[in-house]
Amino acid sequence: MYTEKNDIKTYISYTLLPALYERLEHEGVLDEFKFKYKKTRAVSTTKHRYTGRTGKSIGQVVIYEANPGYLIDNSEAEKSLDIISYIQHVKHGEDIGFIKALDELAIMAGVKPYRRTLTEEEKIALEKESRRAKVWQSAVNFCIQCIKDVQYKEEAKPIIDYLTKARSYTIDDVVAMQLGYLPGQAKLNEYLEAQGFSKEEIKDTIQLPAQAGSTNRLTIPIKNRNGRPIGLAIRNANYTGEGAKYVYNIGLTKSEALFNLHSKAKNKSVVLVEGQLDAAIAEARGFTLATVAALGGKTISAKQIDHLITAGAEKIFICLDNEEETKPQTKAIISELIKVEELAQNIYIAQLPAGIKDVDELITKEGIEALEEVIIKATPYYDYLGEEILNNYLSLKATQGELTGQNIHQAIEDVERVAATISSPTRRDDLKNRFVLILEQLGVPISAEAFIAAVDRIRYKDDLATLSIE
Repeated sequence: MYTEKNDIKTYISYTLLPALYERLEHEGVLDEFKFKYKKTRAVSTTKHRYTGRTGKSIGQVVIYEANPGYLIDNSEAEKSLDIISYIQHVKHGEDIGFIKALDELAIMAGVKPYRRTLTEEEKIALEKESRRAKVWQSAVNFCIQCIKDVQYKEEAKPIIDYLTKARSYTIDDVVAMQLGYLPGQAKLNEYLEAQGFSKEEIKDTIQLPAQAGSTNRLTIPIKNRNGRPIGLAIRNANYTGEGAKYVYNIGLTKSEALFNLHSKAKNKSVVLVEGQLDAAIAEARGFTLATVAALGGKTISAKQIDHLITAGAEKIFICLDNEEETKPQTKAIISELIKVEELAQNIYIAQLPAGIKDVDELITKEGIEALEEVIIKATPYYDYLGEEILNNYLSLKATQGELTGQNIHQAIEDVERVAATISSPTRRDDLKNRFVLILEQLGVPISAEAFIAAVDRIRYKDDLATLSIE
């Protein structure tokens, strides 16, 4: 049972909704829809609609694993309703109250109910957040509707061609990724007003840069940790190197969270990629070994690392784009992750095959199985760094003819420094043999005992430095 110290948003995001999604096929869980799982979403098998009405065909209501808090209704031009509001206002034909709706969902999800009286401030904050999420969800729905709307057939054709030809997506991929087309900001505002949102709340919620709806029209929904939409990434499908490839709604800080990582990491594992489309296509094609999450670039922020921890990640695979200039960024990400106790011993480097630019290209050219193979074959970060050190000094040796005494001392220090980051005693013998072999390949004879002693001295000094700082 939850106490006064528990935050209701944390309870909903990290306890209630993930557990509910996992039980959608169980008897007694939203039986009116009779959901069945299909890759990364659950699809209804009845004619029931989120409005409470009976529709004309089955399978129109969907809950996405990446957005478990919403009922998306394809029969209503991608309209939607959050599940809590559905239980509170629709399911019983009357307003049963917010807490009572939470209790009903908790029973369905098989989790303990939330038990704390909300303050007025919390009630107002929750209502405001819910309202903003509804505005954003409607904006996302509009863009999804426009990409397949006959009204925008000619306008959206370059976007469709880019997705299906340049990126080799299927129409099913586009639907599953919730990609959309933004015909213009004025048309978006008109649609939102028609949905009952005031001009003031639209203006307060959605502020887009000038490029949105002009040069940049391909939309990718950005969601928070519980899957609620909080903005749009809008890509220029005709990007040639000038201007912005992506623009975002004003006020959205993409480095605050990892795209596509929501309340719970699959198998407690996360594959870190650069772009949103890399993560979205992996999700759409049903990748199950881990959550594929996008950094939105080649660096990782402290808040993104915190996101990994709160989502329960224990194993991290770094899989940046296959470019020579990416290597320093990969090493920089490693250096940040090994500082985190919860993550430090399970960091792996997933290397893409030669000739493959990124995860998106790997999946569309070779299938989701190819990504699975890359992840299965991923190497521990210390092996990756050791190989980098070896190659760098072999290259230096080839250039100079031989390594100088200073080069050798630096090589020894570099190898020992990497080895010192490993605290697991079970890996010590394996590391000892591997790293001594690296030094031998550089022409540096050193005994395993001497190597381990040097590594222990480095770790001892580092521990003392940490204690003095604290």
